[in-house]
Amino acid sequence: MKSFLWAIKNEFQADVIKEHFLNKERFDSKIHQELLQDYRTYLAVGGMPKVVDTYIKTHDFVAVDKEKRMILKLYEEDLRKIDNKFGTICYLVWKQIPSMLTKHSTRFIVFSTNERADSILFTNTMEKLIESKMIIAVYKANDPTRGFALKKDISSFKIYYNDVELFTSIIYANSESDSLDIYQRLVLDNLHTNLVMLFENGACQTLVSNGFEPYYYSWGEIKEG
Repeated sequence: MKSFLWAIKNEFQADVIKEHFLNKERFDSKIHQELLQDYRTYLAVGGMPKVVDTYIKTHDFVAVDKEKRMILKLYEEDLRKIDNKFGTICYLVWKQIPSMLTKHSTRFIVFSTNERADSILFTNTMEKLIESKMIIAVYKANDPTRGFALKKDISSFKIYYNDVELFTSIIYANSESDSLDIYQRLVLDNLHTNLVMLFENGACQTLVSNGFEPYYYSWGEIKEG
């Protein structure tokens, strides 16, 4: 988000946000709403240099979405190449992510790929996906009161996109014909749908970019197979 503000020439705004955060100061309502609109614009545009450059030059969300879809196409081609080379199922797992997120699943349901979480094939697949930097795997910590890594459950995890703006294109603006309307309504906070998963992905990406390894904990998790 900070680099996005710099790119759109809002360096001062980034510094003010940091100052208020460190001093635990609130913004007044008007400024707060303006900052939220900038954040929603970031969720729509993201931080990929070519996409941001397109936004700065055109302020055209349709052009922005086309750039993101070209990147998505390259990502999917790369995943198929990885699968062909290593015998993994990276592309299949990647294609399952939207379904898991839109269903608000408490975890990624591995059985949807006809594999077990502890199988060699699925383990190798997750290793390649994480290495690719296309996804963020967030594992469950069985006990949040102790060191998360010590209580890591490798069979229960969520998968988020490493670039939150791709999430927006894949799940919300899923066709070129409605992309402009979706982006405009997202930025203006007029997209009448549950955006929790989008904000979750944004928060997850922020944690990782700041050097944290995210975990999650679930109270009374429902076993989903």
